[in-house]
Amino acid sequence: MADAEHWSARLEDAAVAAGVPGAVLGVWSAGEATVVPYGVLSTRTEVPTTADSVFQTPGRRQALRHVGTAPGRRPRRVDHDAGR
Repeated sequence: MADAEHWSARLEDAAVAAGVPGAVLGVWSAGEATVVPYGVLSTRTEVPTTADSVFQTPGRRQALRHVGTAPGRRPRRVDHDAGR
């Protein structure tokens, strides 16, 4: 299993830096899943996130706007209109 404490700390750092009140990160490594929650689902309700949390997004384009990168990989932008 991936180091949950490591990923939890990384998720918290990223969420704080981005001003995100809550997030859930899933990591698949060596055939095992690690899921770590951070923060709250809503600043209005203060309901904490869990590994099963589902977030509402304004739309598919905004949800897909940011692409995660693996270590050693160069970040790149995705053209969501390609192939239309």
